[in-house]
Amino acid sequence: MEERLLPLGSAVKTVFSTYPLLIAGYYPVDIKRKKVSKYVAVDCALGFGADGKAIMIDDADIADVVSEGYTNERGDEFRSNIYLMYEQGGLKDIALQTLAQQEKKEG
Repeated sequence: MEERLLPLGSAVKTVFSTYPLLIAGYYPVDIKRKKVSKYVAVDCALGFGADGKAIMIDDADIADVVSEGYTNERGDEFRSNIYLMYEQGGLKDIALQTLAQQEKKEG
């Protein structure tokens, strides 16, 4: 796993699509699949698209970074901090535990 986050606005090609996707956010939670991914992305040409859906992707899904989004020192610091909180600080685990608890309540 890459130990950094791509800047928002980065265009990537994935292993499952022929068109580029645009990184639109970090660490989306998919309640139905009980999964936390690294990125939420949208179609570069259509945005959220006609169906209004975004695509959750991880590093393993990215075949190529077409271009990196704009960043500056504050953006670099933000991405570094959020990466550390989720990947090393336990927030990703807390999100997954919360999803598991919710499933038990509903189950």
